[in-house]
Amino acid sequence: MKSFNKVLSLVLAIAICFSMLAVPAYASGTATEVNSGIIASEIAIDYIYVESPELTDSGIQNILVSTDTELAVLENVGLRVQKDGNEVEVLEADQKADNVLLFTREYKEAEAGNYKLLGITYSQDGQKYEIGITEEVGYCVNATAVMPVSDSIIEDTVSGTADDITGEAIGEGLSNAEEIIEVQEAVEEQEKSVTEAQESGTAVNAASEPVMLKGTGNVVVVLDPGHGGSATGAVYGGLYEKNLNLSIAFYIKEELEKYEGIAVYLTRTTDVDVSFTNRANLAKNVGATSFVSIHINALGTSTGTTTAAGAEVFVTGYTAFNAGSTDLANRILAELSKVGLSSRGVKINNDENGKFYDDGTPQDDLAVIRYNILNGIPAILIEHGFINNAHDYSLLSSPTKLKEMGVADATAIAQYYGLSRKGVLTEAQQSQIRSFATRLYENVLNREPETSGLDYHYNRLATGSATGVDVAEGFVFSPESLNRNLDDSQFIEMLYTTFMDRASDSAGMSYWQSALASGMTRRGIFAGFANSNEFTNICQTYGINRGTAAVTEARDLNAGVTKYVFRCYEKALGRTAEVDGLNFWSELIVNKRITAEEAAWEFLTSAEFQNKGYVDVDYVKVLYSVFLDRECDEAGLVYYMDRLNRGISREEIFDGFSNSPEFQGLLESYGL
Repeated sequence: MKSFNKVLSLVLAIAICFSMLAVPAYASGTATEVNSGIIASEIAIDYIYVESPELTDSGIQNILVSTDTELAVLENVGLRVQKDGNEVEVLEADQKADNVLLFTREYKEAEAGNYKLLGITYSQDGQKYEIGITEEVGYCVNATAVMPVSDSIIEDTVSGTADDITGEAIGEGLSNAEEIIEVQEAVEEQEKSVTEAQESGTAVNAASEPVMLKGTGNVVVVLDPGHGGSATGAVYGGLYEKNLNLSIAFYIKEELEKYEGIAVYLTRTTDVDVSFTNRANLAKNVGATSFVSIHINALGTSTGTTTAAGAEVFVTGYTAFNAGSTDLANRILAELSKVGLSSRGVKINNDENGKFYDDGTPQDDLAVIRYNILNGIPAILIEHGFINNAHDYSLLSSPTKLKEMGVADATAIAQYYGLSRKGVLTEAQQSQIRSFATRLYENVLNREPETSGLDYHYNRLATGSATGVDVAEGFVFSPESLNRNLDDSQFIEMLYTTFMDRASDSAGMSYWQSALASGMTRRGIFAGFANSNEFTNICQTYGINRGTAAVTEARDLNAGVTKYVFRCYEKALGRTAEVDGLNFWSELIVNKRITAEEAAWEFLTSAEFQNKGYVDVDYVKVLYSVFLDRECDEAGLVYYMDRLNRGISREEIFDGFSNSPEFQGLLESYGL
């Protein structure tokens, strides 16, 4: 049972690969009673996939069912299976993902027979329903099949016929399906746009010239790192083509995803071999606009060198795709030349066995191009230099140059499709960012900006390398700002103006002045203002990402806590807090490792406090000061002295003060 997740992914992947192994909608219409207390469901089945139509040995059968309605939220979902026309068992759904169900059953040798799928049952709001399966769909275990399983369940819904999807192809698909799992979610996201394209007459299997698209979200590029697994490709000087291809493909993807309106997929992301068929089928199923296969060239033996050098791009001669593919290829060669790879030009490698496309042009000899053309997808193959050429080897052995090759390919692809780079700002947005920076010059430094400084801060904000908080912090704690020698009230007033866009109120000014006097640093006060909702709104007004101001000392984490700890030092120990002590106790309280009451107890039982040698009357007076923030009255002093004289412990007296309404109100004033 541990293999369920993997099996589900594999089966889902292969289902995607082969355009869904589909059945017609078996159940639809009105809800009628089909059995005692069971209602016929209006949900329709999109397709059923039986992994092993014939189990010749004992083993595990996986059955995938997809419906037109999400079933993951339904209860008691099961698959009714009948053996040899007699006994019926219900298989519980092992996995449910949206509208896809996986049923798994392990069969023993003694369970030989023919099994027929009858329907999907489920419960909803206390009512039982069944989605009937009226076609002859099933499988056999250690027996001779009595129904044509494949013919009854496979119906090609995209192109071709059921005969095109052979058992060999399915087996090959399952063996390579892991490569497609990683793009499964992305496939689902693209499904809607692909369907719309098909309905509009521009389906992915319709032969048409690649359309120049800009910012529409319709550009879908499939990158194909050639070779993989046991198929190493060219090998020389410790370099393996399969690895170089994968590295370049990752760099292309990384760069392309910096542009708007494009989706990028890879035919493989690890060192595995993927068949040409599966590479092409992936492109078809994600609605690829173009297919780009990544390779490295070689000439001669694996130990010999060659004078042949440079990059070349293979395109198709198929009329509908030739001009567009050639244009893209030339752009790629131009960009690769900037990396140091000379151009060997654009080439066509025709099949010489008399095979032709439907327009009469010779089919491509390169299978990865040919299979995509037959699927209606423009495809090219890039050879990034010769691995056994001294100059090209020096480029291919450099991670920096490999990345430059990937960026070059991506740049050419983006140029061809007219894509706009993410983060390119409008004039209005640029003006807003400059206004934000200008505002900091005026409020923090009290002057107008110089051009160079304004440009510097603009670039940091526009590129996203700095947030509003980052830039503001640089201004507030810059040497120029510090040289203004603002006193505490002036510093706080500047923060109000900068981060709240208003003058201070008397209560707020008093609060922050008290925080500074209690040991908070100016960076802590800055963080309080910079992380405020008011500054968030200001940044949003200017189209700026606010960011977050971090602090490095515990005393700057919470002004209320810091003031409380500082007060404990003053009231209990009669002195000003040292920085280390302030950080120590503040950290404990902020992180809820101790309560404010427990912190007070620690102060009053510390060695420093005990060394003061306070008698009971002094102890009571300190408690009044610490917990009630006032001098003790005569009646109160008499009351507590009487209790102490009668044997009540100091700890019990402490508990009375710490639980008093007056102290709880004091804690509330500190936000504790």
